[in-house]
Amino acid sequence: MLPLLFLVLGLLTAAGAVWLRLGRTDGARSWVGHVQQERMVLVTLPSVALVLVGVAALLAGDHGALASVGALLVGIGVVAILVFNTTAVPLPRWSLPGWYLTRTAHRRRRGKKVA
Repeated sequence: MLPLLFLVLGLLTAAGAVWLRLGRTDGARSWVGHVQQERMVLVTLPSVALVLVGVAALLAGDHGALASVGALLVGIGVVAILVFNTTAVPLPRWSLPGWYLTRTAHRRRRGKKVA
C-alpha cells in the first residue's frame, strides 16, 4: 500500500510540474519572473516527482531490478535538487521551455542570469 501512495504522489507531482512547464494558461505561467519560483518549477518539482517514484520502486522492489531503478531515480532527483538549488549553476538552455526563453529574453540582453 505504501509504494502505491508514493507512486500516486509522484505522478501527481509530475503532472503538476508538466502543467506548469507547458505554460498553456496565464496561471501556468505565473511563476516566471521570480528566480526562486522558476527554480522550483523547472528543477525542484520534477526532481521531487522523480524521488517519490523512485521511493515507490524501492519499496516495491525487494532488492531486484526495480529497486535498482528506484535507487537510481532517487539519486538523480537528489543530485539535481542539490546542484541546481544550492548553487548558482545556470539551467542548461536546452532544458528550458521555448515560451519561457522568449518571455525572459530581456534578461539575457541585459546580462542577468536566467533561472
